[in-house]
Amino acid sequence: MKKICLFLPLLLIGRIAFSQEVFSPAGGDTILNGIHYAYTFGEPIIETGYLSQNSVTQGFHQPLECPVLPQVSGGNDTTICAGSGVVLLGSGADLYTWQSGITNGIEFFPDSSQSYIVEGIDDRGCKASDTVFIEVSTILDIQAGGDTTVCEGDTVILTATGAPNLSWSQGVNNGVPFVPSSTETYIVIGSSGNNCDGSDTVIITVNEVPIISSNVTDVSTSFDGSIDIDVSGGNPPYAFDWDNDGLGDLDDSEDIVFLDTGSYMVTVYDNNGCEVLAQFTVSKDVDGGYDQTIVITPNGDGQNETVDFEWLDNYPNSEVLILNRWGQAIYSSDGPSASWDGTYEDKLLPTADYYFIIDLGDGSAPQTGTITLKY
Repeated sequence: MKKICLFLPLLLIGRIAFSQEVFSPAGGDTILNGIHYAYTFGEPIIETGYLSQNSVTQGFHQPLECPVLPQVSGGNDTTICAGSGVVLLGSGADLYTWQSGITNGIEFFPDSSQSYIVEGIDDRGCKASDTVFIEVSTILDIQAGGDTTVCEGDTVILTATGAPNLSWSQGVNNGVPFVPSSTETYIVIGSSGNNCDGSDTVIITVNEVPIISSNVTDVSTSFDGSIDIDVSGGNPPYAFDWDNDGLGDLDDSEDIVFLDTGSYMVTVYDNNGCEVLAQFTVSKDVDGGYDQTIVITPNGDGQNETVDFEWLDNYPNSEVLILNRWGQAIYSSDGPSASWDGTYEDKLLPTADYYFIIDLGDGSAPQTGTITLKY
């Protein structure tokens, strides 16, 4: 058998290159069509191929004029994030065919990690291939919590999860309290070193609180002080809670009257639930005149057991109101029949100063004074 040596192209099998020889079983110099020839890819592997006039079938047809195959490359293996696109671009040949329906140079969006094989053909018709592995990495699932609404001055804590490294916008630190000054959107980015960072956003809405302005009238005689407030801003309507009748009832009026000297505090709530607190001091007006003081001692000795207002017989439209130091009404009556024995709801009150206001009903200014209760 005559050995015909053809310098056939190097084939890439698993990226290992093998040389080839073709043997003529006919023993002649002429290569005949249709004759099977043996060729080796390197000892000890012996393969058989089919020699045509133009090519030897070695898994795929390769022209006899391809002593050197094109150096086809599909690029480097790479990692992308889920949902991202990638472009595979072959080089080293003239025409490229990718498996898996990929078009050379056109972006596509792989949904899982896999290998992609490209076959390149040069202008001689010589072929070679390469494989590229694309790893699809999952994007981090960052959870920052829901949007929230607060009032001016409130403290907020933003706490995100889903990554070992978390970075907030606006200088916020994860899990650390801060006071937002206005309505803003806060963005958190989480990372773990795989370059597939995740993110989430939180909107913090900051509502303004009400604003209180006031006018305080000091005590002139007895129990005639008052506090007049005006409220603006926030979101009306407003609710008022004065401390002179206890806190938490939210049924007070905007202004309070018939006040003695002392400190008074009000909390104003708007329709958003935002609140503002203010404290006022009612003082003695040293130019306001003098107190009219009455003393009663309801101890059963028959002396000064009650305070009567017989003189109001001349004022049929008069009214008498008696208040404790907190401004709570403990007695009221038409003036001509007014008589108070130091009780409230049939129970004796403790020793203290109480205050009366008499409206004569004739358009004149009310008269005020102090009733000292002793035993």
